[in-house]
Amino acid sequence: MNTTFHHYVWKQCPITSSLARKEKSAAYQTLRTNQSKHSEDPKAMFFSDTYLKSMGTDRKAFERMRKKTGMFDRVGEYSKSKGICYPLAHNYVSRDVVVGYVTDTPIDDLLAYEYEGAGINFDAVKHLMATSNDTRLIAESAKFFIGAQENKLLDISYEQPDCGRKFAKGSYTIQRLPSEIRNAALQGWYDYDIQNCHVALLNNFGNFPAMKYYQQNTQAVREELSIYCGITVSDVKITLLSLLYGSKLNKYSSIYKRIGDKMYAFANHPFVKDFISDCKDAEPLLLEKANELGLHGDKKSSICAKVLMSYESKILDILTEDVLDSVLMFDGYMTKFQCDVEEKKRIVSSRLGLDISITEELL
Repeated sequence: MNTTFHHYVWKQCPITSSLARKEKSAAYQTLRTNQSKHSEDPKAMFFSDTYLKSMGTDRKAFERMRKKTGMFDRVGEYSKSKGICYPLAHNYVSRDVVVGYVTDTPIDDLLAYEYEGAGINFDAVKHLMATSNDTRLIAESAKFFIGAQENKLLDISYEQPDCGRKFAKGSYTIQRLPSEIRNAALQGWYDYDIQNCHVALLNNFGNFPAMKYYQQNTQAVREELSIYCGITVSDVKITLLSLLYGSKLNKYSSIYKRIGDKMYAFANHPFVKDFISDCKDAEPLLLEKANELGLHGDKKSSICAKVLMSYESKILDILTEDVLDSVLMFDGYMTKFQCDVEEKKRIVSSRLGLDISITEELL
């Protein structure tokens, strides 16, 4: 019979063996979760006094646990205005607990876990966790192992809320993992992505010069804006998508929260100005399509986003209808079998009248 993570922390783990009951409860709950509500630092964990009490422990026991074991580093101090208490980050000691659990306990069923006959590469994820200095990857790797042991990892049922996008149920699903962990776990699988999906959709709906240029020169545009503004390529990608979904370039926007004062350089770039112009021109067209699809919302921007996500979902339904073991990734999917990309594109064009590009990567 497999050893659960709870049993390991309470009965077998040498790092937690000297802890009292409330201290072990604090250790276990902190190791198995990564609460980051109200956090401006996604790598940090926050535990309020109320939350600690609900876990069967309290602040004093929690701090005694930290002092005795050396688990978790602090990333700041208590903030009443944000309603958080002592943000924490994983460190080498807390990571060693989960690595020890995976390495030293009889969990053969976990390590032999297969999904539709395709093995999950737990060794690759363990290696990633054991060598990473990224506290978020450490935390998410811990959740990966614990979630897999609790049989919650590959829940492939989906729900489609009002926004139109399909979300896998459960907190330990492959869909919700960071890409580094997901790619390590699914080595040998194929990753299919609708290239620049929502921009590509808009280019099907109308004439938008900046968006067309972006679709044809995606990486070049992102790299140019990255250098020009002093932000990461990922920041550029997310910021352009935010503009597409109606975010504004002001100090109260999600864009400013992400890139700060570098937003002003971003706003002054000639391509960005043309891109914003295209976004404005696209809005009435998307609202018209929303009426056709029967989509509603409180804001024009949210209605436009629903239209794009609804079409995204329609495309994914077509792409995966004959792929029984697919795992949806919002604007793409992963499968253990190689697909005929050109045939998939032809079917989407035939049924929806949409021209899309699909990338293929063997993990």
